[in-house]
Amino acid sequence: MFRVEDIPYIPRPAKPTPRDRPLSRAEVKRLLLAAKNVPHLYIALLLMLGTAGRATAILELTWDRVDFHKWTIDLRVKSSGPKKGRATVPMNPGLRRALLEWKETSDTNAVVTFNGSPIKSIKTAFNTAINNANLDNVRQHDLRHTAAVWMLEGDSSIQRISQYLGHSSLDQTFKVYARYQPGFLKAEANSWLLRGLCGCAGLRSVHDHTRCCVVG
Repeated sequence: MFRVEDIPYIPRPAKPTPRDRPLSRAEVKRLLLAAKNVPHLYIALLLMLGTAGRATAILELTWDRVDFHKWTIDLRVKSSGPKKGRATVPMNPGLRRALLEWKETSDTNAVVTFNGSPIKSIKTAFNTAINNANLDNVRQHDLRHTAAVWMLEGDSSIQRISQYLGHSSLDQTFKVYARYQPGFLKAEANSWLLRGLCGCAGLRSVHDHTRCCVVG
């Protein structure tokens, strides 16, 4: 007779370490330069960086959701379909200008097209550009991560970035991006100096300061 206690214990595997590969500004410049002669990839990369949108959301974007008058891009799907991590975000001047120029060559409602038709993947073109730019270990989703990290480095708040990314909760954003804030844990790192200011002023050597402020 089958008994529950006879089932061997199988431990749950540990969660993998979250991927962390933001690109530097120099790397992004090399990537865009490598994609310059592949128009559909180039505009897709600009959108991924400028909106922090996932590749799927960018490839599903249609011109009726690009509002040049309000300077906004709506990555959300109006009817049925995926809505994960999608928001309405503003366009910066450079992205708006690039989209206006790109729209002049388009005769379909899809924004990212190849030979006049919508596409479902930029994987091949993306990987080729990555190789040509001599970049290592870069995936499409890293551009979304890069955009968020750059916003934080520019002193944007976690709350605003969470909305920009379309996250369902602030906790989700904080867990991934809090450490990229310029002042993150700075006060904690410097707090031991307070004891030095109060009780170590008369000590002369580095050894004495270390004993006073760190060892206690």
